[in-house]
Amino acid sequence: MLVSDDRARGCADHRAIAAGWIQIQSVFTSRVVTDWYHEQIAAPVRDVDSRRVLSEVAVSGPVRVTDVANAIGMSLSSASRVVQRLVVDGLVRRMASETDRRAILLEVTDAGRDAFDRLHDTDLALLRRNLEKFPAVDVATFADLIGRFAHEISSWHDELVQGQH
Repeated sequence: MLVSDDRARGCADHRAIAAGWIQIQSVFTSRVVTDWYHEQIAAPVRDVDSRRVLSEVAVSGPVRVTDVANAIGMSLSSASRVVQRLVVDGLVRRMASETDRRAILLEVTDAGRDAFDRLHDTDLALLRRNLEKFPAVDVATFADLIGRFAHEISSWHDELVQGQH
């Protein structure tokens, strides 16, 4: 009986985590939050997709648009459209690869790095604002758990990527 109680509790915990995950995604992808971010960073990062692409190029660049699309789970055509907007806005630039003359790589410009840094600072401020209501021990536990969870998710992602090649 104890085993099934543990399983039932585990399932309930997993459902609660999934519901929280969905709620957080809904909030962060809402128009009002996207507009708030735009106001905070004062840069032409118009939407969630632009934020994701800029962040991936800033962290991983120089990088091909196909690698950006794969990393963030976006179609190549969608990623290419977002990249074009970021290029026009002066946040990302295209450059020839030094090792493959056929390849075009993306890297952030100085303005793109500044926008990415402001996005990161805004994320930290948002986290601080919402975590300050919790006891320090809960925040430390959450930090540990989210770090471990991110590691597991990243490992799983890497396995999936390796399976594609």
